[in-house]
Amino acid sequence: MMAGTLASREHEALPQLPAVAEALSFLRKTDFGAAPDGRIELGEGVHAVVMTLDTRAAPDRLAESHERCLDIHCLLEGEERIGWKRREGGEAVRQPYDAEDDCALYGELDGEAMLALRPGMYVVLDPQDIHRPGVAAGAPGTIRKVVVKIRLQMQG
Repeated sequence: MMAGTLASREHEALPQLPAVAEALSFLRKTDFGAAPDGRIELGEGVHAVVMTLDTRAAPDRLAESHERCLDIHCLLEGEERIGWKRREGGEAVRQPYDAEDDCALYGELDGEAMLALRPGMYVVLDPQDIHRPGVAAGAPGTIRKVVVKIRLQMQG
């Protein structure tokens, strides 16, 4: 897991993560103000999803993990918390891995940390990162965000 702000370019210079660097550059340069919610194709094995959603309390959100993709969650509007825990094995799986959706779902996680995101902040999550997006930062509210998905074979 890596986190940062779009104003910082520190992760864009990492030669071992060229697809992540390109995705962060796309997020920094794109004006999402007029962009409708939906999918944006960015190249082979890379796409972004612009979405508006209502945050909820952590117990009302499921955590997820992926096998084939890295996720970059970038907050555009509102406040969001994202639960995070490194996958160690032994976590209680609510829904087993579904290869078609590239997703396994989890309920409560021991040792889960909450990351607070504000507009312009992002988090990069790899397959070892179980994450719980859309958690309310205090009272539930509406957020707007972009999630970039990068197929692992696109890395390096």
